[in-house]
Amino acid sequence: MRVPLVTALLLAGSALCVIPTAKAQESGNMTGLKSHPCVLVSADGLAALRAKCADSRVNKFGFDTASVWADIKKQADALAAKPTYSYSVRIPGVAVGFLEDWSYTLSDQTPPNHDKSPAYPPWTAMFQERSDSITTRLVNFSFAYLVTGETKYFEKAREIALHLTHWSQWTDPSYTAGRIKACLDTGHCTYAMGMFYDWCYDRLSAQERQQVRDALLTKGIDPILSEVDKYPPDTNGYAVLTTGAAVAAIAVRPEEPSAGAALATCVEKIRTSLDRGGKDGGAFEGPMYGTYLLDSFAIAFDALTSARVEHTLFEHPYLATMSRYCLGLLSPDTHQIPNFSDGSPGVGFLRLMQVLAQRGSTEAAYYLEQAGGLKVSGIYDLVRFDEARLNPVRPSWNPSSVFVDIGYASLRDGYNAKAPSLFFKSGPLTNNIGHNHFDHNAFVISEAGEWVICDRGYHDFYVPPRTKFSLGSIGHCTVVLDLDDAYFHDNKVPSAGHDQVKRYGGQISEFFAGEGFDWVKGRAADAYNTDDLKVLEQFDRGIVYVKPDFFVVRDQLAAPKPHRYSFLLHTDGLAEITPKGDAFNVTRSQSEVFAQIAASTKTQSFVQTYPGAEDYGPFLRVETEPATTATFTALLWPHPYSSPTILRNGGFERGLSGWIIRSGEDGPNHKIVTDNPAEGSQCAQLEKSGYYYSSRFSLPVGTKITARARIRTTQLPEGRGAMMTLYFWRAGTAFASKSVGPFAHPDWQEHILTTTVPEGTEDICLALTFSGPGTTWFDAAQVEADVPVKPTPKIETSSLGSNGLSVLLEGRRSLVVFGDPGKVTSAGDVTTDGELAVVQLDAQGKAARVFLKGGSYVQYGGSRLLSLQKPGTAEALLSGDSLRVQVTQDVTPHAPLADQATVTVGLSAREATLNGRPARLVPSEDGVRVEPGA
Repeated sequence: MRVPLVTALLLAGSALCVIPTAKAQESGNMTGLKSHPCVLVSADGLAALRAKCADSRVNKFGFDTASVWADIKKQADALAAKPTYSYSVRIPGVAVGFLEDWSYTLSDQTPPNHDKSPAYPPWTAMFQERSDSITTRLVNFSFAYLVTGETKYFEKAREIALHLTHWSQWTDPSYTAGRIKACLDTGHCTYAMGMFYDWCYDRLSAQERQQVRDALLTKGIDPILSEVDKYPPDTNGYAVLTTGAAVAAIAVRPEEPSAGAALATCVEKIRTSLDRGGKDGGAFEGPMYGTYLLDSFAIAFDALTSARVEHTLFEHPYLATMSRYCLGLLSPDTHQIPNFSDGSPGVGFLRLMQVLAQRGSTEAAYYLEQAGGLKVSGIYDLVRFDEARLNPVRPSWNPSSVFVDIGYASLRDGYNAKAPSLFFKSGPLTNNIGHNHFDHNAFVISEAGEWVICDRGYHDFYVPPRTKFSLGSIGHCTVVLDLDDAYFHDNKVPSAGHDQVKRYGGQISEFFAGEGFDWVKGRAADAYNTDDLKVLEQFDRGIVYVKPDFFVVRDQLAAPKPHRYSFLLHTDGLAEITPKGDAFNVTRSQSEVFAQIAASTKTQSFVQTYPGAEDYGPFLRVETEPATTATFTALLWPHPYSSPTILRNGGFERGLSGWIIRSGEDGPNHKIVTDNPAEGSQCAQLEKSGYYYSSRFSLPVGTKITARARIRTTQLPEGRGAMMTLYFWRAGTAFASKSVGPFAHPDWQEHILTTTVPEGTEDICLALTFSGPGTTWFDAAQVEADVPVKPTPKIETSSLGSNGLSVLLEGRRSLVVFGDPGKVTSAGDVTTDGELAVVQLDAQGKAARVFLKGGSYVQYGGSRLLSLQKPGTAEALLSGDSLRVQVTQDVTPHAPLADQATVTVGLSAREATLNGRPARLVPSEDGVRVEPGA
């Protein structure tokens, strides 16, 4: 079970500091509108909002805003039809099952304590805007009243708000045993109450206005500004709290001029948080919590804009980096940002990027187009949306990107969705972030719309073996040391001498983004060392991407004493790892990675799972003999994989791997059981209500698709039973579906669903669902399609001695040679004085591409292919008679390319570009000299 977003909060590893709050300020920000409404919607914009809600014209992005409003109103009506809000949860404990049951039904009474479980925050679930929460109801009812003027919505909103005014406080008094006086619950409650006050102001009595206003000041703004500086400014808690106070301050300023001081303080706190982001871009807490942070601030930005408050936040340089960060880390095939640290791969930062796109950023709009974020949904998106202001334009820059401060890099073949992408993490160097993992020098790979080499995602909090595996180095594609039986049965994380022991200490030291080759190097030795124990002296990991085909990983390790080093390669519970000669295939539903890993000493290979965390799936571990120094050289070739059977783990033999269940109060209804499965040893059980959604997959439009599953149920009322549905997704929304059922029968029966993939489909999933007073069981689920199974291309590899390898793939031979900078290294027909040289031959065996890292020349077959005037890094690509060259002497991340570089290339060409500009070709004895200038 995963804890709500607040857990592992924010405070971990960061020094607490208390800074004087806004109360000390003599003046405040009273600029802009001071009338109602002004939060997100101004009085003079209300007519335009209502017109937008009535506009059924399909816009250039393929939707109409009247339908968006209809969905919002439908949600408000559905929530209004529900009983009084109530929430209950069985609060889990570490390795002890459950600590206590907690429940609350909304009233004037403050929710009860949960003193047996001070580490768990049940109030967070009540106040985050989930499908049904206090804030979801309050904001939806208030907005529905604002648009329609209908009394029923106002009365629903007022009932909730007045209950909240009677609470003694807006933060959980039991969480952290009362040490925290304002938390995520406070921030969410405060901005929702601010919206209610502003949007429903005209219907509130004078007494009710005062009651809500007093609560906003004493239970929201004041405690937030007294406590927020106890949170590091680069964390989501800081952002949610600051946003809550900012929105509430804007709401009450017309009647409470003192709130201007609070607003001024909030604006400066937002600036402080932006100051603490990565100086070259990115969120330290990772994509998931970074989204929580910046998308919370997006609400504040919207409120500041609607109220016309004067500020300079949009001029902050951090916001200028966000388009590069989001686009650089967006996988072209999955359309997701990878999940380094706590989280899972997903579409991040949509709300903030919509704010920037509406302000004219064409790159932000292009990101939204790629990530499915141009079609708006929900209140905040609808209010903000202006079709005329959105202009998606694909950037001209290379999306292979590096963000040194946070420690992320992407190796991509431009915007090519048919090529694999690798995302790398090493860092941050000094910032200790609680939501980060022990995963420096780790990587993930996307291919064919899947994360085939993946991160373990949000770490487990309650099952110690799962916690160690998902949080520690062992669960990531990095290196661990000296593993034995004791290590696998000790749940301590981190484990000094084996794992990384710091969430900081790694650093990306080198980066090169080319057209034909990318290179990144991370350094992570210090992450393994404590004040008392020097474990590693060197752990440098360099990765070269030979576009668009494969990656080569080169690890250099050194230690004061001998260790058995283990290279780790991870997939998930849906994948299989199988030997293939001296290599391995990592196979998922639609993708596969050929992995061949060599080392400088003898190795043993293990395909294993972690004891007590088996459902995370298998991983490959290649372990050396004891040595003080070692190198690993790993060839990773991701490629599409076809199989007539698309689903994996359709029989639930690996538990829930590959299946998503309905969470919240329905979560406990889902179980994997061994009683009477249809086949194998176990099946899925579902009581009362819930669903099992498969992982999403893709198929061509028009494909005939057949889903099968075996089902049985208890005795059920007529018309109730189990359902099987295929959902078709576009831009993150299921826009079409086909179902069969309901089925109700006590014996196992197979049911079949057949349909074709509709136009516009990006992803597909199978859903096994149930709702009724009884139980159902599912087993043997399958999905088949009438697409031909494509043969996998052949790959041939051979060693070029201890320093190189030869790869033959689809007629192209690539020779990869590692050396020592400044020293001559020969392997096969390649000679270089660089750290790395790659020579790629065309189908006729002629050199067509060459890459040099950290040297002055590359020679092939006795002829110089590339020479530099002084050691540096360069690539040369020949296409027909055109030569494209990029050269730099400095691969420190963000170092500018040399303006006056000159390179000699042993390839015949008639025209050339050098560092993206037209260049002169001057004949020389080694080929042609490429010089700046046409």
